[in-house]
Amino acid sequence: MRKFVTQNKKIMKVAVWDTYVKKKDGNVLHFDIVVPEELKDTEAIYAFGKQYLSFKNETDVELNMQECQFCHIEEPTENILADITKQGFHIIEMEEIPQNLPKSPSRRDLILHLRGHYEAYRFANFKEKSLEGLWNLLADAKKAYTPISCNYHDMLLAKATQKEYCKIQYFTEIREFITTNAVIKDVFTKNKEEFMQLATGETIRLDRIVSVNDEKLPTGKEIGDFSCDC
Repeated sequence: MRKFVTQNKKIMKVAVWDTYVKKKDGNVLHFDIVVPEELKDTEAIYAFGKQYLSFKNETDVELNMQECQFCHIEEPTENILADITKQGFHIIEMEEIPQNLPKSPSRRDLILHLRGHYEAYRFANFKEKSLEGLWNLLADAKKAYTPISCNYHDMLLAKATQKEYCKIQYFTEIREFITTNAVIKDVFTKNKEEFMQLATGETIRLDRIVSVNDEKLPTGKEIGDFSCDC
């Protein structure tokens, strides 16, 4: 039974920030960052999240409004209040969302997969969506562009500036797995999607990259994930 705290007959309140962070193994950690209601400094809240992630040995991660947003206000339990008094925040561990859906996913499985792995749906309201509607959203999401990490994008820009000859592995639009060796000529944005142009004339959407010089894209597909759709 949850015990709620009162102080001087006034109910204290805390703010709950819903958070999804992709791990190095491709799974997504879903957790809540709980802070005093009056704390509005998002950078401080993100820092609390990173402190928790470091405890989970997930240190090289980004945490911003794409991963963490305010959810609601609630009354704290004694455990929550104790943590906030001690360290300024409390973490509610929700679940770890697998990289791949189970064979027969439930409605909840689909919603968590969409929230965890597709930024466009991370904080969406699915209450009115049927099971068929969720499957349709997932099909659309797989076609949509997913922004890559800032660190990996910076690495590609550096290689393009240096006109470096690279080994590049990626998937085409029809999910063919390609390995090529070429100079990265340019990295650019078009219609809110990011691309890499090679000196050979090939243009690769950045979220379809598997690896560059064997450095894997953190949010990219593993080679073993490849399967024919036919």
